[in-house]
Amino acid sequence: MIIKILGDSSSSSIGEHNHTYGFKLFEKLSKKKEVSIFNYSTIGATSSDQCMYFHQNLKNKMFDYLIIYLGNNECVYSSKRGNNNFFFWKLKNIFNFRPNYSNINFLNDKFRFKDFLTSKKIPNTTQEFSKNIKSIIKSCKKRKIKVILINPIANQNFLPSVSLENFEYLKFINLNEKMSEDLKYIHEDSKKLIEGIKNFENSNYEKAKITFKKLSSHSKNEIVKLVSTNNLAVTMYNEKKYDEAIRIFLNLLDKNKSKFKSIFCFNLSLIFKKINNLDKFNYYKNSAYDNDLYSYRVKNEYREIIKEISMQEKVQLLDLKNILSQKNFIDPCHPNKDGHEKIANNLCELIIKNQDKGLKDLGNNKFHSIYINPDYFNNPKKSFYDYYLIENNMKLDDIKKDIENYIKKKDCKNKFLSNFLKSISKYPFVSISIFDNKNFIPQSNELFSYPENFIHRYMYNLMIVFEKRFGKEFHNKYFFLKDSLFYKSIILKTNKNKRIDFENIEKEISQNLQKNIISFIDSNNSIFQNIVHKRQKTFMKWYTRETFRFGTISSKNMLFDRANLEILIQSIIAFSLKVNDVPKVHRLFNSISNLIKVHKSHISKYLSENDNWDLNYENSLDDIKKELKMNFISKKLN
Repeated sequence: MIIKILGDSSSSSIGEHNHTYGFKLFEKLSKKKEVSIFNYSTIGATSSDQCMYFHQNLKNKMFDYLIIYLGNNECVYSSKRGNNNFFFWKLKNIFNFRPNYSNINFLNDKFRFKDFLTSKKIPNTTQEFSKNIKSIIKSCKKRKIKVILINPIANQNFLPSVSLENFEYLKFINLNEKMSEDLKYIHEDSKKLIEGIKNFENSNYEKAKITFKKLSSHSKNEIVKLVSTNNLAVTMYNEKKYDEAIRIFLNLLDKNKSKFKSIFCFNLSLIFKKINNLDKFNYYKNSAYDNDLYSYRVKNEYREIIKEISMQEKVQLLDLKNILSQKNFIDPCHPNKDGHEKIANNLCELIIKNQDKGLKDLGNNKFHSIYINPDYFNNPKKSFYDYYLIENNMKLDDIKKDIENYIKKKDCKNKFLSNFLKSISKYPFVSISIFDNKNFIPQSNELFSYPENFIHRYMYNLMIVFEKRFGKEFHNKYFFLKDSLFYKSIILKTNKNKRIDFENIEKEISQNLQKNIISFIDSNNSIFQNIVHKRQKTFMKWYTRETFRFGTISSKNMLFDRANLEILIQSIIAFSLKVNDVPKVHRLFNSISNLIKVHKSHISKYLSENDNWDLNYENSLDDIKKELKMNFISKKLN
């Protein structure tokens, strides 16, 4: 049996994917039938991208089932896609010479104030969305391929408009994130705005109000005025001046038809919830969701289109509204582990129930992940790796010369190599001297927007040594440890035959490892802090990058600093190969295990709306931090 999946990030199997519904479905079906699943789902893809990809690459291939899970990306401001006749689309792209992408996330100034809102359009109207989905289904029906439509739902409780410019400058009811140290001004009014935010975060509400009032009345910048007025209302709320806060938000909604509407409605809904006016709470909460065109969340009118298509085309429908709840989401639209399990179970039932004798078998069970360009409709000549600028051509000899020059003169004119070296320098176990070994010269897929590829290659080799020395002793006890094959599988590269195996990697571990690890612990306090609200607030700034490693599933791990914690875990792995002290390594991993348990315990309480969710949270984390440092310093007992 051959199954293909077309979807967006909710279906993507990039990074750690063992709990995604596609892979769980593969595991379930492979126990009953020979099966191969090909997953073409990609972060950011729309029905336009998947429709044209289908007609270009899959239309003439034979398979048994097509699963379509789309809708979350259709109505969020980005680049226009639309619907097009395949012939004319193909003709148009013969003469399409769009420039290369410059998606260099690490070079962007993420929190610098912008005094404009980018003019964008939604990718697809409901009519265009309908045409795209129907086009795929009609082609499948001609070849008797069975189609299952998944009708998405999304998290209505998440912050709205997360991709709006200057979103991090806006304050929200009941959110206590600290952002002021990260924000960067561009003119005097934005500088004053940051000062007001800093006072707000330090509970200096009188000073914050003075600043916000002045800016909301006198600033010549319309965005500064709107952000300041919003923040003033939230300040009033924190002072329990609920009527005044309501008045400000209602005035904003009455006078302003801006793209901030969903944010004003969301804050207003929470004030009404506080004063037990549940009718108005629900009204403004729904209004916030309906007016949000800056978040990847399916709108009701698109859900209705999917239902109509299912009935008109007589294809199977799996409506997630019937099997998932809001508890199955932590971020805006991606189901959590339990949600994916439910989706896989229901898909499995639909497929097994409708099996017939004409199913096509393959000799081996396989699960394949194929990453397509998220902008395929506009630029089919470019790949996923082009879009994210993960890989590009550079001569290794040139890279080596640039590195040698950097080592000798601390000077590097190559901005990509400069960023690579800066990124790699934060890993305690990597020494600059490693590049004396030609095998470790960074590859073309490591130098650009995703230097983590180098670390995955490094860890693949390191884990081979680790596994030879310790077997499964640590893996069987500590769930957070990944094996060598995992690191190999998440290396993003176009050339699958590129050599990644090296010998004697343990000799390349930094000689100052213990000192470097302690310094890393001290300089990355966020690992040991409650940053739940900040992670929610900055969701759009970290999500895509982290999915390349951690996958797209909603998880509690999202709400603490999992990226830097991963570096600490990798450093302990390297440390274990430098010391002959297995009990000590166990103590270190036990501390990491306890750290994760503390984070998840408090985050679980937060997600269940326990008012005391943060009680003793940071005290417990601080105790573990001290314990970790002591365990590194302590000497081996005789």
